[in-house]
Amino acid sequence: MQPFVTYQLGQGWFVRSVPQMTFDWGTGRQLLPLDLGAGRTFKIGRQNVSCFVEPFWNVATGGPVPRHGITFGVTLLYPNFWHRQ
Repeated sequence: MQPFVTYQLGQGWFVRSVPQMTFDWGTGRQLLPLDLGAGRTFKIGRQNVSCFVEPFWNVATGGPVPRHGITFGVTLLYPNFWHRQ
């Protein structure tokens, strides 16, 4: 299960939380991060683009992982070619 939350703020801006949680059932090791990011959807020419930055802090760790970090992302958005109008 990978929970996520996105809230649209308007004018292309959004806030999001997409924690990358892991749990090893064999060893009991876990990784539980807290994160909150912000991003924006916009156009470059005719291409829709979505960018975000999301800092995280690992609350519970069961191995050698960083305590905190930042996730960056860029997504090229394409129309749904299979949708009938």
